[in-house]
Amino acid sequence: YTEEEYGRYLSDPEWTKSETDRLVELARVYELRWAVIHDRWVGCFGVRSRNVEDLMHRYYRVGAILNRARVEEAARAEEAAAAAALAIQQGKAPPPSAA
Repeated sequence: YTEEEYGRYLSDPEWTKSETDRLVELARVYELRWAVIHDRWVGCFGVRSRNVEDLMHRYYRVGAILNRARVEEAARAEEAAAAAALAIQQGKAPPPSAA
């Protein structure tokens, strides 16, 4: 995810950005092996920080939010492109210049 995506979709009062970044990195490195991820998490943030279920919930929630947001953005872009193509076909708008 980008900084903009984090700001728009992923900010959560329960999680800092650095925690989310670390979680995503651990999940990538350890290929969603949650016992290992939790062990490394405890090494970074301490025993009382988060349990495995907390880590899993945040990780999958981030994925779901990003997936929904990206699909919606792609659909809007496709709809705009289709509307522009239809307008050009109907002669309502000049074709874009080849700059």
